[in-house]
Amino acid sequence: MVSGTSFYVIREAATLAVMVAKYSLTQDQAREIFTEMLLDVGWDFIFNHTAQEIAAIAYHDYRD
Repeated sequence: MVSGTSFYVIREAATLAVMVAKYSLTQDQAREIFTEMLLDVGWDFIFNHTAQEIAAIAYHDYRD
């Protein structure tokens, strides 16, 4: 079984990878957008959506 923290780290890494590959962001840009979204939506959102879903929502709703 994966702990909550480990699951979060895996989900974050996967989401950042999708954002970098699909949306041509740098790792720093992707992390900044992801962090901003996390502050708004909270942990439950991260645990209940796939990396692809999170990346799409973060990119379209939280980038400047």
